[in-house]
Amino acid sequence: MTVQISAALADAMLNAIPASMGLSCRFQVWTSAPVDPVLEPAGVLLVDMALPVSWLSTASEGVAAKVGTWAGVAITDGVAASYRFTTAGGDGFSTGTLGVAGQGADAEIDTTTIVMGQTLAVTAFDFKFPGFGA
Repeated sequence: MTVQISAALADAMLNAIPASMGLSCRFQVWTSAPVDPVLEPAGVLLVDMALPVSWLSTASEGVAAKVGTWAGVAITDGVAASYRFTTAGGDGFSTGTLGVAGQGADAEIDTTTIVMGQTLAVTAFDFKFPGFGA
């Protein structure tokens, strides 16, 4: 049997992320596939952006969406494949796939072809518990 949780518990856990990971989180864009979020990916770091102080919505039905503008300047060229959230101190706590709209990635960006100096925007992101959200 698969473990299941209520929407109320999922919401409570999602709402704890900003407080427990800090309000000065970062969103990194990498060329490699997602790995354990505690480990630094083997690929090349393309973008390391500071997130807004309020970066996640209040969770509802097991989903918390990005809030505000998530954008950063590319530090080198490459093809984006994954993201990694870190605390201000650099400790990783979540990772997933990146793609443009319609590719089915965990987070959407405006382009996966990154050129040094360009501003990259995260256009869509939802923290979701399995079994919640579309």
